[in-house]
Amino acid sequence: MSIDATEVTRPSDTEIVATRKVLAGTLIAAALTWWLNRVRTLVHCDVGLKIGGALRCVWRHATCGDMGMSGVQRHVVPPRRLVHTGIFDQDRTAGETVVTTVRSSSKAAVLSAA
Repeated sequence: MSIDATEVTRPSDTEIVATRKVLAGTLIAAALTWWLNRVRTLVHCDVGLKIGGALRCVWRHATCGDMGMSGVQRHVVPPRRLVHTGIFDQDRTAGETVVTTVRSSSKAAVLSAA
């Protein structure tokens, strides 16, 4: 899997949209790649792939410890589109985020968090 540069736009005073193109074999792999980086390891991930299904992922950092995120699936159209909410355990963003993952026919997924 690979990630292109992140594009950030501000469509309104209350929205920030970050978009990345991810080359991944599956939509779930693309969604997980959005959050992964070189210093944290995914140690737990449960994804309920149905509307209303729970999402819980935990990443581990060697010196900073665990970082967890929970959410709920809002829209599920396998293998093309996932929309879920997300909030980190130690939230510094003032609330829940809505994440949309879209898979194109070229196996590049476009992910947006708003």
